[in-house]
Amino acid sequence: RSEFGEGGSPRNHCPPPSELTRLWRPQGQKRGGRKGSPAPRPSPGLAEARRRGRAKKLSQVSEQELVTNLQDLDLETESEIPSGTGLVLDERMGSFRCPWDDSFPERPERLQAVQQQLSRDCLLERCIPIEAQPATPQELQLVHSQEYVDLMSSTPDMTQMERRALSDTYDSVYLHPNSFPCALLATGALLRLVDALMGGDIRNGLALVRPPGHHAQRDSMNGYCMFNNVAIAARYAQKKHHVPRVLIVDWDVHHGQGTQFIFEQDPSVLYFSVHRYEQGRFWPHLKASDWRATGNGKGQGYTVNVPWNQVGMRDGDYISSFLHVLLPIALEVMEPVGDPLNRRGEMAVTPGGFAHLTHLLMSLAKGRLILSLEGGSLVPSRVVPLQTLLGDPCPLLETPCIPCPMPDLEMLGKPLDQGLPMAMNRTGLVYDARMMEHFNMWDSHHPERPERIAHIAQRHLELGLTPRCVPRPPAEEYIDRIRATSRLKPRDLHREGENYNSIYLSSQSFACAQLAAGAACRLVEAILTGEVHNGLAIVRPPGHHAERDAACGFCFFNSVAVAARHAQDMVGRALRILIVDWDIHHGNGTQHIFEEDPSVLYVSLHRYDHGTFFPMAEDAASKCVGRGRGEGFTVNVAWNGPRLGDSDYLSAMHHIVMPIAYEFNPELVLVSAGFDAARGDPLGGCLVSPEGYAHMTHLLMGLAGGHVALVLEGGYNLSSISDSMAACTRTLLGDPPPLFPWLRPPLPGTFVTLAEVAQVHQKYWQCLRLTGEPSFGRGCGGVGGIGSDRLSPPVVLTIGPKLEEQPPSPTSEETLGLESLRLGTHVSGEPEAEPTVSKEEDHEDPGLLGEAAGGGTPMVGDEFAAEGVSLSVPSPSDGGGGDHTPRWTSGSSPSGTTFQTVFYAVTPLAWCPHLMTVRSVPEGGLDATQACQDCGTHMENWLCLSCYQVHCGRYIQAHMLQHHEASGHPVVLSYADLSVWCYACQAYVNHEVLTEAKNTAYLSKFGEEMPGVL
Repeated sequence: RSEFGEGGSPRNHCPPPSELTRLWRPQGQKRGGRKGSPAPRPSPGLAEARRRGRAKKLSQVSEQELVTNLQDLDLETESEIPSGTGLVLDERMGSFRCPWDDSFPERPERLQAVQQQLSRDCLLERCIPIEAQPATPQELQLVHSQEYVDLMSSTPDMTQMERRALSDTYDSVYLHPNSFPCALLATGALLRLVDALMGGDIRNGLALVRPPGHHAQRDSMNGYCMFNNVAIAARYAQKKHHVPRVLIVDWDVHHGQGTQFIFEQDPSVLYFSVHRYEQGRFWPHLKASDWRATGNGKGQGYTVNVPWNQVGMRDGDYISSFLHVLLPIALEVMEPVGDPLNRRGEMAVTPGGFAHLTHLLMSLAKGRLILSLEGGSLVPSRVVPLQTLLGDPCPLLETPCIPCPMPDLEMLGKPLDQGLPMAMNRTGLVYDARMMEHFNMWDSHHPERPERIAHIAQRHLELGLTPRCVPRPPAEEYIDRIRATSRLKPRDLHREGENYNSIYLSSQSFACAQLAAGAACRLVEAILTGEVHNGLAIVRPPGHHAERDAACGFCFFNSVAVAARHAQDMVGRALRILIVDWDIHHGNGTQHIFEEDPSVLYVSLHRYDHGTFFPMAEDAASKCVGRGRGEGFTVNVAWNGPRLGDSDYLSAMHHIVMPIAYEFNPELVLVSAGFDAARGDPLGGCLVSPEGYAHMTHLLMGLAGGHVALVLEGGYNLSSISDSMAACTRTLLGDPPPLFPWLRPPLPGTFVTLAEVAQVHQKYWQCLRLTGEPSFGRGCGGVGGIGSDRLSPPVVLTIGPKLEEQPPSPTSEETLGLESLRLGTHVSGEPEAEPTVSKEEDHEDPGLLGEAAGGGTPMVGDEFAAEGVSLSVPSPSDGGGGDHTPRWTSGSSPSGTTFQTVFYAVTPLAWCPHLMTVRSVPEGGLDATQACQDCGTHMENWLCLSCYQVHCGRYIQAHMLQHHEASGHPVVLSYADLSVWCYACQAYVNHEVLTEAKNTAYLSKFGEEMPGVL
């Protein structure tokens, strides 16, 4: 047995992977069948031996490729991760008030009350104090004009009458002799916080400053604000610390029009505002506060407004706006470092709600997050987000967390947060080497092997994670049951295993299975009694396929189901439990056990492939929702294809899993943590990265007061399961989720699946009944904004039920232009030249992403031109977003044969989120005659606009496609016709950012400037 002793080090160290075969496989014994396949014969013939040899060789190659791909994974040691929360609080900023109106809302008491509350809650000593220093004129001029700065600097010397006269020229402001010095302190305090954050002295921070800033414009005061603190901090971070992109989230009840106007033409800053609007009746009464305002010029698409058109919006409304709109956009295009903390005005968001919003933002930019005080007067709304920054769990919210009451859930019990003691330790770890004694004696290549948990445990030791966890040994009483198989001979064990689906038996199988279930129960006990706050169980055999009375799919006892029932027995009531199963196979056993129980919400994300993927049962489909009182409490996100990756799973988490989970409001979260959807897994065929699993874990940690338990299920590539589980553990320990090196857009089939799930479950869950346009490509809130009561009946906003009827991409200025919000299902490969024409529709499996998946729509072009077919090519000014518009319907060949066929010409996207990868043309210019750097061909070459390498196209040797897959560089230019293609968007793009490269290539090719580039 390997128990963890002092310091978390194992007394019996796990042997290295190379020794595991010798230690746990009896000599001469082989291993048995995979899921869904019959057990092999004990004595394979020559053909079978060759097949296994090839399988072993391919497995070794795949493992080596995965190790190479994971070398760049961000898994630094604990010492390299910044820690601590910075706090800026300076009493000098309370030295001004309105001289002519003592009741003016922006007054010193706002800051003083927050300071007193922080002291009472003992939060001040938990923070790292950052000294406030006045901003310099040069720093102010990063945003504001010199004339405006000079004017404000003269206000202390004015008379009161002059200051009031100047105040009256602005909207909703006052001037005091100390207004200017305090405004300098407020801005400078935020800049010092940025320095500490980017210098690694702190992980995140809170700036409690006044006056506020987000209404201030370049040349004018506005709405209590003199200088735009957050805007100056963003420019400062870019100029001094070379931060390429900044996310500004503004949840003040008033729209931060000053911040929006400052960055509306800047694609390096994404501005997101959720605010009260009421069709323009609420201050500042601007059309620019509506959802239709999306930025201008190069910044179009980088302004996102979520305007509320009614009062009383609750936690669920704000959380929905983050899940459905902000996070998908931010993960696709941003590395955020800033966020203003704002709140005021006839809304019903609780302090706990702001804690959850803060938690969601902490998943971005490796946790580099700054909250800066703007408006509002409720002290708890400032204190609770600080606790979240410090690592405290988010509090449970009202039941349920939705815009409208849902009485059906009230019978499930009161929140548990008052009953559970605060855990002294954060993360528990359950592992026992005895679970390796279960092995297959007949098939040496069986994927469910002992080395799985040994590699995970070893990887945790290598990364220094094990000493940071609290050891929780499994409970012994679970081992003392069912030992009948321990007395059977190998032949009888093999015969007994054939009675089940995908099961092998050894003499220790049942003991190991009982130990696994006991480990899960012990972890739940530690969480519910306050020994730890969250935890993980590294166990085998897995359990989620096991039924009440039958083993199935490598599983004997359903560990997670047993742990859920054990938790409910412990508290003596129907504890609300969320089970999230992200194993690539459907957890048929877990679903059947709880399908009539409304106290357990079971959510599974799995491959279904129209019923052809294991366990090949119809009840894994999206339409299966539970039975009886449990109807609606089973949610199946059933994928219908391979190659699903991080963006697909995060889309499901944002649009389906988390909204439903917040509405259910669980008191405990159990995760069936299978890692066979990870890239490199031999069974899953998917591409989820360790970073992706870390982000999913972080999202779930916002639920149930942070009481989350991960229990290992499947996953059969030793490298990928080790790194994936380690990434989850680090997140449980409080480390920020790592950055994604690059996120491709979700597959078209992803939106088809999510639309099916939303359509099925909107009758059960109000969070899926958002009012708005039935197209995610329109504005964030539909016509009139989210919350408008002018639209009826309600439809699904993010993934509407009429998905297939919608155009492949949105058109006009109303679109955000972001792939994560598109509903188009068109799949195409790399085109050969522009214009290109494709036959009517490609009916490939939507689960494949065309060329990126090795496929692509067959393209036709020159062969039709050779036959005298006339094409009508749309001009770039036609706009569009990659939509395929029929341009002609008939033609004739030189022989006079008339044909009737509908063809489609391609209108390029006017913008795409990957234009930021385009680099300037090298100083030496371009050579349009340059050969492919791989094969030397001069035919159909493409130029990478990130690194300016030249490679051949898909119909030659496909070296540009290979370059894209290896480097992740998405945007390429054709030397044949100077069209630009984005692999990530799977579409042509025509934007002014591309002008330099196109013009330079044209000059090289034709010796003259390109006329009318755009």
